[in-house]
Amino acid sequence: MNNLVIQQHNHFDFEKLSLGQPTALSNDSYFTKILYNGESLYIQTLKSKTKQGITKSGKKFFCDIVFDNNSEEAINWFEKLQDKCQQLIFAKNAEWFVGSLERNDLENAFNSILKTFKSGKYYLLKTNIKKNIQNEAIPDIMVYNENEEVLSYDKINMETEIVSILEIQGIKFTTRSFYVEVGLKQIMILDQNKLFNNCIIKTEKNVVTREPIDLEKPTLETIDLEQPEEPHLEKPTTESDHLEQPTNLDNISITHFDDNALEQNQNIVGDLDLENKEQENDLFDLEIEDLDDLKEEKNNSVPLKLKEPNKIYIDLYKEARNKAKLAKKNAILAYLEAKNIKNTFMIDNLDGEESDFDEEIAEVSESELENL
Repeated sequence: MNNLVIQQHNHFDFEKLSLGQPTALSNDSYFTKILYNGESLYIQTLKSKTKQGITKSGKKFFCDIVFDNNSEEAINWFEKLQDKCQQLIFAKNAEWFVGSLERNDLENAFNSILKTFKSGKYYLLKTNIKKNIQNEAIPDIMVYNENEEVLSYDKINMETEIVSILEIQGIKFTTRSFYVEVGLKQIMILDQNKLFNNCIIKTEKNVVTREPIDLEKPTLETIDLEQPEEPHLEKPTTESDHLEQPTNLDNISITHFDDNALEQNQNIVGDLDLENKEQENDLFDLEIEDLDDLKEEKNNSVPLKLKEPNKIYIDLYKEARNKAKLAKKNAILAYLEAKNIKNTFMIDNLDGEESDFDEEIAEVSESELENL
């Protein structure tokens, strides 16, 4: 048996699959066995869970195995198995079925092996379990723990992690549907991760080791200090030292300032001050004139005024009246055109239809246009 159980899903050779001869069942259904190298096909699943453990419906036992999105290897394997089963059924088209079976019809009638669950987060694989021959009230299945000790099947719940042995039994089909039968043969319950049942937090304590430090006794040396020499300071020279004293007072020339020149300079300075004051006065006058202009503009500006409500309604009435006149004019022109056609071609009243309207046409005259 161990040699027939497939564990490496990625290296599975689907070309070795074949179908046995179909056998008739009740309710116009048939069953064909799936064979791998001519033998029954058993596979070992990856770690998974169950939807509700092992359940009983009527006289049969079932178990919905749950794969999450991380079980890509198992999901891809079952999808490839379904495609291969469709190919094998279609190859038996002429031999097993009356008439031609289209591939699209076969794919539409084929029930998916895996069903999505909880918005596609999980995939369900429905498996059947045989009844115990000696006691039909319990399923015929062996349940073990990781120590290979036998456990009761009621230990399995929706939180239990398991590894199971499945038998890909065959394909059950009718004239309208096809679905793959999968049997559950054995279950191993995996130990729960009890990592956090005990304290696993470790704290590191920094231990400081105090060791005596040997300090060398410093050696004292005698240092001879030499007497510094006194610096030689030179007497600073001043400007007075560099000034030459006149030897003869008669050679000194003294410049005399004229009183007239001083008076002339004072007049020039006075003229400049007067010009500056005049310019300042001119600027002040300009500023005053600008302010006056602004006041005049402000006084001359027309204040905003809203229309009175009656004036608004009068304007609306005039606009509507003009539109009515234009519409009436166009209507009179249309009446005159109809009247002209009637008189030109001598058209009488048409069997009394719209006689009132014909009378209105006859009463319209061009004089009405003059009043508009």
